[in-house]
Amino acid sequence: MAASRSTEADVEQRRQLLLRRVIEQGEARIDALADELGVSAMTVHRDLNNLRSRRLLHKRRGTAVALTGLTMETATRFREHRQFQVKE
Repeated sequence: MAASRSTEADVEQRRQLLLRRVIEQGEARIDALADELGVSAMTVHRDLNNLRSRRLLHKRRGTAVALTGLTMETATRFREHRQFQVKE
């Protein structure tokens, strides 16, 4: 049986969880995030690259770092993508 592909909503939900973990911890190791979510490190890298391009976090070698003063409630760029399917 082939592995199922995630929907856009599933991917965005995973990204939201990643961002939440990074904000809560201030900094998180990519391998630890992958283990926690049960996905590959490459999947986490792709998700973090997306979050970085939306200016929601910094990515450094092996870690993701929260932006100073960013909270889930104030991250407008984050909220724009919440409930993606409902908004469409």
